[in-house]
Amino acid sequence: MDDSGPGDEALDDLPGMEDLDENDPKSLGRWMRRMADEMGEPLDPEMDEICRRLESGEDPEKIDEELGETFGDDMAGYDHDDTLYDA
Repeated sequence: MDDSGPGDEALDDLPGMEDLDENDPKSLGRWMRRMADEMGEPLDPEMDEICRRLESGEDPEKIDEELGETFGDDMAGYDHDDTLYDA
């Protein structure tokens, strides 16, 4: 069974994806910071805090719970759906 989600092929084409371990918060934080650097865009204070906390190994779900309000409902179009990958 293929458990890839929609758009996974496009994500695989992003630079640095080969170094990303999606199960390691530190890896995710480093990748997010590297993508911002490569795009030439400075991280806003909220995203910098998220990267810093991920890079320290903090649980992404805990960060989302605490900082989700910072982004409101319009968090870059993010709409969490617990059933998205249910088979």
